[in-house]
Amino acid sequence: MSCRASNWISGECSTVIDKCLAQYNIKAHYIEGIMQFLYLDNPNDGLLHLHKSADGVYVSGSVIYGVLMLFLGHMYEGKKYLDFLEWKTNINRINKPWSRIKKSLRRVNIMLPKEHNETRVTGKLTCQ
Repeated sequence: MSCRASNWISGECSTVIDKCLAQYNIKAHYIEGIMQFLYLDNPNDGLLHLHKSADGVYVSGSVIYGVLMLFLGHMYEGKKYLDFLEWKTNINRINKPWSRIKKSLRRVNIMLPKEHNETRVTGKLTCQ
């Protein structure tokens, strides 16, 4: 069986992923974090798993966790994880994983609020 997003969401991969998570497999925490954050609309659990993958020094986990922290306004936390990768002296430490992340997320559908689409069409920003 292949553990693709549809299998993951339906629970078909739960036994495999549970075993990997129990063994603190950093790649499993990365994948579970992505699934929880983006597909299952569970950002808190997603960030928890991404944090574990970043703490386990999984480069892609560190990159996406750092970027998400910056995006969510947690500048110190995000900068800490990105700086750990020494991107200032070797930009490829971030560029290569970020390219892979963007490629793998290409098919992720994100539902935007109606207001966002209206802003895009009218060019007028409305705040609530």
